[in-house]
Amino acid sequence: MLGNAVAAEVSAEHDAQRTWLWLGPVDGGVELRRVQQPRGVDPEEWSDPDQDPQVVERETFPDLDAALTELRDRGVDTESFEAIWKTPNPF
Repeated sequence: MLGNAVAAEVSAEHDAQRTWLWLGPVDGGVELRRVQQPRGVDPEEWSDPDQDPQVVERETFPDLDAALTELRDRGVDTESFEAIWKTPNPF
C-alpha cells in the first residue's frame, strides 16, 4: 500500500499548461488526481486565484497495483513519481 502521496509532472495536453499527477492513499484505496496550472506560474508560490492549480481528473482505485496498471496503460512512466517534498509541484 502507498503510505504517502507522490507526484510527477507529465506531458501537458496544452502548451499553456503544466500538468502533474498526484497519487495517494484515500479511504482504503488509492486516488489519482490530474492537476493543471498555467505555464510560467511557480507551482509552489502563487497569489492569483486565477492561477491556482485546477483538478481536471480524479479517479479512485482499490489498490496501488490497480492504479499503477492504469497509469502504465496510459503510457505514464510510473518511475517518475517522487515524494511530494522532493520536487516543485502545486501539492
